[in-house]
Amino acid sequence: MSVRKLWKSDRSFDLVVNCTPVGMKGMAGTPLKAGFVRPGSVFIDVIYNPPVTKAMEIASGRGARAYGGLEMLVQQGAESFRIWTGSEPSVKAMREAAGGALP
Repeated sequence: MSVRKLWKSDRSFDLVVNCTPVGMKGMAGTPLKAGFVRPGSVFIDVIYNPPVTKAMEIASGRGARAYGGLEMLVQQGAESFRIWTGSEPSVKAMREAAGGALP
C-alpha cells in the first residue's frame, strides 16, 4: 500500500514506529494519525527530545503503549561501546548521563 493510500485509510496497526524528525524539540507537529493506533497497539517514537512527544501523547490517549527514543539511543551507544572496546558498559550510567543531558 502506498504511503498516500495508507494516510487516507482508516486502518489501525499493532506496531507504529516514527522515524521522522517531526515532533522533535523545536519542530512542531506530529506524523501520527490518531486512527493508526488502538488499545493494545505499540507506538515507538525514535525522538528522544522531548522525552514525551505529541505523537506519544496521542498514542497513549488512544490506549496504545508509547515509547520514546532515549532508550534506543542508550542501547545503540552501549552496543557501539561493546564493539569498539570489547568491554561491557554501564548502561545505567549511560542512561543517567543521556537523560541528564536533555534540557
